[in-house]
Amino acid sequence: MHYSEIAIARAIACIGVVILHAGFPIFEVNKILSITFSELFRFSTPLYVAISGFLITKSSQIKEGSFISFIGKKAKYLVPPFLFWGVIYLAEYIVFYGGNINIGYEKVANILLLGQSKGHLYFVPLIIQLYIIYYFIKRYNLLNSINGLCVGIFLTFVWYLSFDQLTLIIGDPRLFFPSIIFSFAIGYYLGENNEVFKKPSFNLLFVASFMAVCGLSSLIVGSIIGQTIMPTWHVFSLVYGGSMIFLILFACSKVKKVPAIISKISRYSFSIYLSHWICLDILNLLLPNTLFVGVRYTVLVLGTLFLAYVIGFLGNLLPYGYYLVGRSAETLLKSTIKPSASVGRFRQVGRVKA
Repeated sequence: MHYSEIAIARAIACIGVVILHAGFPIFEVNKILSITFSELFRFSTPLYVAISGFLITKSSQIKEGSFISFIGKKAKYLVPPFLFWGVIYLAEYIVFYGGNINIGYEKVANILLLGQSKGHLYFVPLIIQLYIIYYFIKRYNLLNSINGLCVGIFLTFVWYLSFDQLTLIIGDPRLFFPSIIFSFAIGYYLGENNEVFKKPSFNLLFVASFMAVCGLSSLIVGSIIGQTIMPTWHVFSLVYGGSMIFLILFACSKVKKVPAIISKISRYSFSIYLSHWICLDILNLLLPNTLFVGVRYTVLVLGTLFLAYVIGFLGNLLPYGYYLVGRSAETLLKSTIKPSASVGRFRQVGRVKA
């Protein structure tokens, strides 16, 4: 069964993350522009998570293998590059930003394992938690897809309304699964019910679009009033992100041919996700501050995508290099791809057996 919409959606999420983070360094130059772009692409990481939820419903490993085999294969290709880039970002922080080098081995281990050396690395321990939870839901049919969605939504809002004060204790609530299980649950539901986004009713499209506009407007207005970018775990972000996941998958399902550049970005999206922050930091040091803000922003986005893509491409050429830079999607899906004579090299990304 062909899931070209996932390849496109993965590339959109990847590009969105870069656009989102490229806006942070120019925040002081033009706050309104930075806030608008940042909140507009706030759906990017939730979309990544939703794609993981979508694909777990198609995984033959769950039915054919044990839990240890399933989670072992996931951790095998997620944890090594996660730890490698954690070390890279921690070293960058110490060398270039004057971080404390006498923080102790226990603190260093805690930073690396929780993905705290750079803001985006929390994604990996988070997604592993979600894989564990939904493995048992899928393997033992504990919940049907609609109940799995409802449980995900319920846990998310209970977390936001009741336990957000734990931020004061553990520092970052995103490390616990309820903070973004909402997106994973949506992806899981849509993976089990493809027709919902492939052939939606007009009313569903209208409601999703209306919610997306309302969620985005609330994020932008609230951030401008507060003169700061609202945190990703805000309730309005859930409304906007959840609606955009559905709308993006719907739009992607209507694309008949995946553009080559989109396929390439999708193929190395994990590598780009892991390495893009250091590429951004390098470009920010090299680019003169006198550049017009729009030009600087464009160069940051395109340059970061290119550099991070090169890192992923070259890393995957090396023997076992994917343990450092992150495995390409083509390699990741190799065991489940069913090649076709008419399918090109990059069009194979996303062809999965149900």
